[in-house]
Order: sequence, then C-alpha cells, then structure tokens
Amino acid sequence: MHANASATSTATTSHHVRLAHFPVALFSTVMGIAGLTIAWLKAHHTGGVPVEIGVALRWLASALYLFLLLMYGAKLLRHPEAVKADRAHPIRLNFFPAISIGLLLLSIGWAQDAPAGARWMWGIGAAVHLIFTLFAMSSWIHHTHYDIKHANPAWFIPVVGNIIVPIATFEMSARSGQVFYAGLSWLMLAVLSGVVALLAFKTLLAASRKQICVPE
Repeated sequence: MHANASATSTATTSHHVRLAHFPVALFSTVMGIAGLTIAWLKAHHTGGVPVEIGVALRWLASALYLFLLLMYGAKLLRHPEAVKADRAHPIRLNFFPAISIGLLLLSIGWAQDAPAGARWMWGIGAAVHLIFTLFAMSSWIHHTHYDIKHANPAWFIPVVGNIIVPIATFEMSARSGQVFYAGLSWLMLAVLSGVVALLAFKTLLAASRKQICVPE
C-alpha cells in the first residue's frame, strides 16, 4: 500500500516537473505544419494535387496547436515563475510570437472552408502578435542582459510575424492595417539589426581590451 502511494506520488511529481519545463519553442512546429498545409492547399487549387492530404494536415496543425495551447496554459497556471523565466530569457523570449504566428497561419488554412472562424483567428492572432512584438522590441531596446552569443535566427520570428499579418488579411481588414504591420516589421528589423551590431561592437571592444591588458 505504501509502495503504491509512493509510486503515485513520484509519478505526479515527475509530471509536475515536466510541465514546468514545457518549452514554448514547440509552437514553432505548428508554424511548419501549417505552412505545409497552406502550400498543399494552394497546390490543389493550382496543380490539382489531392486535397485530402491538405485537409488532413490542416486538422493535424489545428489539433497540435490546441494541445500545445492547453499545455502551456496549464504551465502558466501552475508554474507562472517558469513562464516568467521564459519571457526573461534572451532566446526563449523570441518563441512567444510563434503562438500568434501559428494562429495566423491556421487562419489562412481555414479561410476557404470556414471564413467566419478564420476571420476570428486572424483578428486574435494579429492583436496578440502586436503585443508580443512590442514586448520583444522593448526587450531588444533595453538589452541589459544580452550578449553576442545570444544572437540567433529565432530573433527574426517576431519580425516574420508582422509580414504574415498583412498576407493573411481578409475583406474585413483595412488596407491601413496592412501598411501598419508591414511598417512595423521594417521597424523591428531595423531595431534588431542595430542591437546585433551593438552587441558585436561591444564584444569586439571587450576582446580588444583583454588583449591590451594581457601582461607581457
């Protein structure tokens, strides 16, 4: 009896720990599958490939997105300090926009068969991505804990999202909104380029100072 209770407690603790380390970067898998879905559905319209594969991929991407959203929502409720650590991390921070980008790509995939639902997904995804964009820009501008070793391709995820928003626009969206997000994307790219250049300069300056201070 005691052994069974101990095993159950150990399993519960193990699940609790795994949930605390659930990575936000997994949302990038939705981006890949949703992108493949869009490509296959477009190939069906232009090249006549079987639509069933595209539909299956769309359902797979949607189910995966809901699963990841529920898991990360549970992490937020049970381990808010772990989510806060993700937001403060110079690399993991940039994967939060993958949440909104995945929703935007799903809105494109469902646009033909469920236009009303797709508009809702686009509206929510665009609004959430704007929040993530402003947060990422604030982190880049006030980059007190960044170093050149933190520079990686994930930094471009928030930028890419602002390019996807105007692509995923529907009849309900105004052209001014398309211009806004396109302009915001260029602004983020400029800020990001400046941050990377500054980090590179600081690293080179620190390295040169170490060489100068080395005794003969």
